Amino acid sequence: MGEVSTWQDYGDLVRWSPEPGLPSHYLSSIDMPVRSVQENLIHVFFTQCHPSILPSFSRRMFYDQLNTKGPLVTPLLLNTLYAHAAKHIPTAAHGSLFYNRARRLVDDFLDEPRVSTVIALLYMVSYDHDDAAWSSSRAWMYCGMAVRMCLDLGLHTSNYSSQMSQFDIELRKRTLWTCYIMDKWTSCMAERPWMMRAQDISLDLPSPLPEDDPEECAVLEGFVYLCRLMILMERVIEFFGYGPKKKHIWNMEHESETIRLLNQVEDWRGNLPDTLQPPSSNIIRLLGYTLELSLVMCCRYQDEQLQLERRRSLASNITHLISIVLQEQQPQAILTFSLTAFTAVFAALTHASDPAIGIAQDVQIQFHTSLQHVRRLLMSKRSLGRLIDMTLNPGYTNGDTSTSSSVFKETAPATSPSSSSYDPSATAAAAKEAAAAAIGAVGAPAFGPHKTVEPADYTFELISVADEWARSLIYPS
Repeated sequence: MGEVSTWQDYGDLVRWSPEPGLPSHYLSSIDMPVRSVQENLIHVFFTQCHPSILPSFSRRMFYDQLNTKGPLVTPLLLNTLYAHAAKHIPTAAHGSLFYNRARRLVDDFLDEPRVSTVIALLYMVSYDHDDAAWSSSRAWMYCGMAVRMCLDLGLHTSNYSSQMSQFDIELRKRTLWTCYIMDKWTSCMAERPWMMRAQDISLDLPSPLPEDDPEECAVLEGFVYLCRLMILMERVIEFFGYGPKKKHIWNMEHESETIRLLNQVEDWRGNLPDTLQPPSSNIIRLLGYTLELSLVMCCRYQDEQLQLERRRSLASNITHLISIVLQEQQPQAILTFSLTAFTAVFAALTHASDPAIGIAQDVQIQFHTSLQHVRRLLMSKRSLGRLIDMTLNPGYTNGDTSTSSSVFKETAPATSPSSSSYDPSATAAAAKEAAAAAIGAVGAPAFGPHKTVEPADYTFELISVADEWARSLIYPS
C-alpha cells in the first residue's frame, strides 16, 4: 500500500548529457570554403540573418564555441549558417550549394543526438531556396526530426546535471523553445498535428546571460513573448481543432470559450513592452493581431456593430504593420514570408467583407493597400497579379501576354480611391473574387528549375580542431 508506482517516475529516465564529439567518418564530402570566406559568411549571418531567425543561440554563444573549439561548431551547422548568409552576398557561392551539402550531412549526425544538430535542422526548416520552390513537406519533416532529437536529448525536462554551466543550460532552453515555436508554426501553416505540447515542457522560458549585449537581450525579450503567444495559439487550435467536433452547431459554450481565449490574447498584447525592437517586434505584433482577429471572426452572439468596428480596427492594424515590414525589408526567411503573405490575404478578406467597402473611402483605401501588399509579396504568381491589378484598376486590360511582365514592375501605378476613374461598385464586386483567389496562392514563389552548380575554381578548407585560426578570432564589437 505504501509503495510508489513506477509510473509516477515516468520520464525521469531521460537526462541531459554533454554534447558528443564529431562523427568518426562522413558519408559525403565535408569540404568548406577558405578561411576568409567562412569568416565573412559568419559575420554576415549574425548581422543580416540572425535578427530575423529564432535565436536558438546568441552571437556571443557561437563565437565562444568557435574560440574554444566547442562541440556546437560542426560541419552540418556551419553549412546551414552559410546557406542563409550566402543569400545576402551577391558575389558569394550560391546558398543552395551549402544547403545541399547540409542535406547530405544530415544522415551522419542522426546516430547520436546533438544540440547542434537540432539547431541545424531548425535552420534548414527556415531556408528559402533561390532556385526551387520551397517544400513545405520537407520543412515539416526537418522540423519533426528536430523535435524528435530535442525530445531524445531530454531538453523538455529539467533533468540537467548540477555540473552543467549556465551557458549549457541556457543554450538547451533556447533550443527547446525554438523547437516548440517551429513545431507550432510549421504545423499550423499546414494544418497538421504538432508533436510538442506546452504541458510536456517543464523548463521555464529563456533568460539573458550576463555576457549578452543589449541587442541580444532585446531579441531574446521578443522571443519570450513569441513563446507565450504560441502557447496561446496552441490553446486556440486545441479547442477548435481537437475539441468538440460539432463546432458547426455553435452555442453559448463555444462562444464563452472563444471570448475567454480572446481575453487571454488581449492580455498578452497589453503586456507587450514598448522596448521590443523591430524587425522581430513587428512580426510578433502581426501574429498577435492576426490571432485576435481570427477569434473575433468566430464570435456570433456579440454586439454586431462593435464586432464590425473591432474587425475593421484589427484588419487596419495588420495592414499598417505589413506596410512597415515591407518598407523595412522584404521578408527573407520563408516562414516570415508565409506569415506576412497569409496576414495580408486575411486583411484583404476582412476589408472585402466590410459592408462599408462600397461607400466608405477609408475602408476602400485599406482594401487597396492590403491587395497591393499581396501583389508585392506574390509577384511571381502572374495570374494572381493580373487579377489584383484588375481589382485595383477595374479598367485594366492586358490581352498581350508578351508584355505582361510590365504589370509586375514595382513602379506600376495603381488606381487609388481618390482617382477620377475609381469605381466603388466595381471594386466591391471584384473584391471578394480577388481576395478569394489570393487565399489559394499563399506560399513561396517558384524560382525556376533546380540547379546545383559548384564553381570549379572554388577551393576549400575545413574548420577543424587542428585549425588554429579560430583561437585568434576576435569577437566583433
